Amino acid sequence: MVAVGVIGSGAWGTTLAYLLAKKGFETTLWDHHPERAINMQRKREN
Repeated sequence: MVAVGVIGSGAWGTTLAYLLAKKGFETTLWDHHPERAINMQRKREN
């Protein structure tokens, strides 16, 4: 399995991470602001 990291969780970053994960890539999404990343993970929305 190929692992991919996406830096930035704006519209482009989340879309890219979503599409890669949907294709079967192990995907990690990074955000500069930890509280924003936690909120996205909890609410499952950007």
